[in-house]
Amino acid sequence: MAKIITVFGVTGNQGGSVARAMITDSKFKVRTAVRDISFPTATEFKQLGAEVVVADYNDIDSLRKALSGADGCFIVTNTDFTDPECLHQEIREGKNVADACRAEGVKHIAFSTQLSARESVGTEARHMDAKAAIHKYMQNLALPVTGIVVPFYYENLLGFFKPESVGGNEWRLRIPAIGQSIFDIISVNDVGAIVHSVFLDPQQFINKTIHPSGDKKKVREIADILSKHLRPKLITDGQMTYAEFKSLRHFSGAADIANQFDFISKKFQCGDMEFTTKLNPGVKNFEQWVIANKDALHRICQ
Repeated sequence: MAKIITVFGVTGNQGGSVARAMITDSKFKVRTAVRDISFPTATEFKQLGAEVVVADYNDIDSLRKALSGADGCFIVTNTDFTDPECLHQEIREGKNVADACRAEGVKHIAFSTQLSARESVGTEARHMDAKAAIHKYMQNLALPVTGIVVPFYYENLLGFFKPESVGGNEWRLRIPAIGQSIFDIISVNDVGAIVHSVFLDPQQFINKTIHPSGDKKKVREIADILSKHLRPKLITDGQMTYAEFKSLRHFSGAADIANQFDFISKKFQCGDMEFTTKLNPGVKNFEQWVIANKDALHRICQ
């Protein structure tokens, strides 16, 4: 009999990736949880054969209904940096869904977590600190949880971290990772297959934390690979400092992201590329992803 897996966050990158990976396996019945049944994503997953239910992290009754009878669930929480109380709000929402999992007896939880920058190096990165606090709460409840520390997405280069024009065919990356800092990166589209493997083998992964990685790169190396495949464009490392990134007035989470990269520079990156490949044999390294997304990358550099 197929196991029911409730997937939260399907309108976002991670949840959508997980749902699409799980839905192809007849050993699982996917239940997608959305806040609004009219969302295009809800229609998409219904057409793919998923059950679609309405749930809100601020409504415990709706969470319990979404988890009723579920064997497992994937949880990802969101940080709304425009809300000054985003740290506490995200923790509240995470605790709500954890409490609902406990009440409904969910047998396996896959949670998109992070390490705490505050606890590790004494700086605040609210999106990281919130997820670390939620994960600890789940552990204190003795929930059967697998933590999945998802690193920087390649896809961020198509959005907030897209190359910035400096004139002509020259572009620069404005990523606050200085000097020799190497950080783990991955395609968010590859996260789904990793989570699928976690659900296939709960005994191996319950009460464990895994650190997937599709590649390990310095900003300069990322720029060099982009230049190689986007000729005649030349992309360079803009060598943005943490202080410069924190001064970005148009982004209320600038200090948090800068502190995240500062944390990365101070802490050993735990991503295990070999283990990630075992979980998802099709995982792309960064250059493979660039080749597959050349057209989209060319479009944003215009």
